[in-house]
Amino acid sequence: MRKGILSFYCSYGKDAYSGLTYLGLPLSNEMPIEGHPGVVKQEFERGWLCYDPTHVIDHPPGAGDVYLMRLPR
Repeated sequence: MRKGILSFYCSYGKDAYSGLTYLGLPLSNEMPIEGHPGVVKQEFERGWLCYDPTHVIDHPPGAGDVYLMRLPR
């Protein structure tokens, strides 16, 4: 974890152990999303985060540069 994703992880939930409580430990490094320069995703034990400052992948209401990724159906 680094930069935007690390900052989000450390503040996520604002109680208990922040990202550790809600997302668990990271299972991957940040991975680029093909076709979207500067956009990365990272897998955790309980979910995925996306660093997407221009919101080209998704635009959850109220989301900043980092947000929880939508799961495919």
